[in-house]
Amino acid sequence: MIMELSRSFYTNMKRNHRQQIKWQQAQALFEALKCRDADTAMHSLVTGYVSVQLLIHLRFQCAFLQHMRIDDVYLGGLLHDIGKLSMGDDILKSDKKLDQSQRDELEGHVAEGVGILRKLGMEKDIVDLCLYHHERADGSGYPAGRMEVPAIGRLAAVADVYAAMKVPRAYQDMERSDADIIGYFYSNYEQYDLTIIDALAEVVKQLAQNGDKSGNIGEVHDEKGARR
Repeated sequence: MIMELSRSFYTNMKRNHRQQIKWQQAQALFEALKCRDADTAMHSLVTGYVSVQLLIHLRFQCAFLQHMRIDDVYLGGLLHDIGKLSMGDDILKSDKKLDQSQRDELEGHVAEGVGILRKLGMEKDIVDLCLYHHERADGSGYPAGRMEVPAIGRLAAVADVYAAMKVPRAYQDMERSDADIIGYFYSNYEQYDLTIIDALAEVVKQLAQNGDKSGNIGEVHDEKGARR
């Protein structure tokens, strides 16, 4: 269901913003990623969709999220792995454990993506979601291993990991249940923001209850001037 909702959300957002240069650029990048690797593109669709659902759930409860725009958070999620365009198939599409050299190249996708987005003049939240989505609150993430992770990065980390566990990949041929994923987050709470984990638990519960009623949320909440 989450993949169907994510595809529908992309279609709605693309239609609503089709006249904006920023969205035309983002769509071109995303379509290039989809041609390069469909699994990574699907992962990105889910990351973008879940990022927005978390923002909608939390933005009026948490002052540190209130400045964020839905469309910027969505584009950040959609393009957070765009740096993987430069990655070789031996890493991007591998179903084997990576050696240290390959792991270093994989981690380089963050800097590659940030560079692309900055050259295009993308908004700060879009760039920062890409920059911080692999950082962790306990300092175990990358590229900087920072413990003070901005709010956009804390939100992105949860959305990205959730998507990584839900979307089948070459190295993971089956999705995990929502209960298993929420359990993983609570078992590793020191790496994440507990407020955002709690929000994810509520979001997946609501999506399960509402089914495809959430498919048009891009229209309802559209801004009006306002391996992983």
